[in-house]
This record gives sequence, C-alpha cells and structure tokens, in this order.
Amino acid sequence: MVGLVPTIHAFAHWVREAFETWMLATRASMTGLANRDQPGTHCDLQSLDRGHIPAPMSSPCICTTLRSASRRMIAFYDEAIAPVGVNIAQFSLMRSIARIEPATLTELGHRVDLDRSTVGRNVRVLEKMGLVALGRGEDQREAIVQLSDAGRQVLTDGAPLWDGAQKALDDRLGADFMKQLRSALDSL
Repeated sequence: MVGLVPTIHAFAHWVREAFETWMLATRASMTGLANRDQPGTHCDLQSLDRGHIPAPMSSPCICTTLRSASRRMIAFYDEAIAPVGVNIAQFSLMRSIARIEPATLTELGHRVDLDRSTVGRNVRVLEKMGLVALGRGEDQREAIVQLSDAGRQVLTDGAPLWDGAQKALDDRLGADFMKQLRSALDSL
C-alpha cells in the first residue's frame, strides 16, 4: 500500500478539483446561469460543420469531468486490487454475484446495470479464469452463474485490499468530502 501514497495524493487533489468544478457547474445550471440560448454555453454543431470553431462553453463539461474521474478511480482501484489477479470491474462483478448467487445473467445484469450480453461476456472471462461456474437454470434457455471456490478466495483475499484503498481515499479526502461526493454522485 506504500507505493500507492503518491498516487493517492495526486488523485485526491484531482478529485477535489473535479468535484468543485462539477458543483459550480451544477449550481450554475440549476440557477439559470448556464442558458442554452446564450452564446458560448453550448456547442453549435451546424457552425462546426461549416468549419467554424465553436464558442467556448460557459462551464466545463460534466460528462467529460466524470469520465476522466472514473478512469482515474478505476486505475487507482485496479492498482490496489491487482495482487489478487483481477481488476476492479471483475472484483465488483464477483461481489455482485456473491450477493445473489445463484443468479441468472439477466438478474445479474439488472443488479449491475449492464445489458445481458455485456454481463455474459464479462462472466465468461471470469469462467475462463476459473473464478465462476456457468450452468443452466430451471428455464434451460437461461444461464446461471455462481462463484467457484477460487472466486470466493479472490473475494476473501481482495476485501482487505479494497478496504485499504477505500480508507486511503477517505483519509486523504476527508469524511465530510467523501460523504458529499457520494451524495452528489448518487443524485445523478
């Protein structure tokens, strides 16, 4: 975990700045300061097609900010969870499987907010790694998934790594800020 400290500091600084930018932009749009009819508050695609450079936007793009934050957060957790041989997306999917197993791919998709085909591809990767087992449900058309013993061991070994990463962020960013961040993200 010592090697993560510089990464945590840089990431924490970036998250705080991104969150503050997002909150300012959100407040602006909610109070009517960002108006789509005002010049410079949106990208005029017709002008772009005519070779014109669009006017600057009145605030940073929330979508771009969140996508960038997501990539950085994923990289941070991927590094923390790497010793168990999976990435954070796989670890998270396995935790979801553990909560509802045996689960159909459709049920799992609803739980993790992904379509069935994407869940199926992700589960097949875990199956090839020996971390889950796929079988048939009562309805032979539906596949069910369960953790293997190796998958349960990955969750057991990975839990303290995940907890350490979570605590490092909480310690660095502060409990109040993390509470605000979770609340803001949950409201999306």
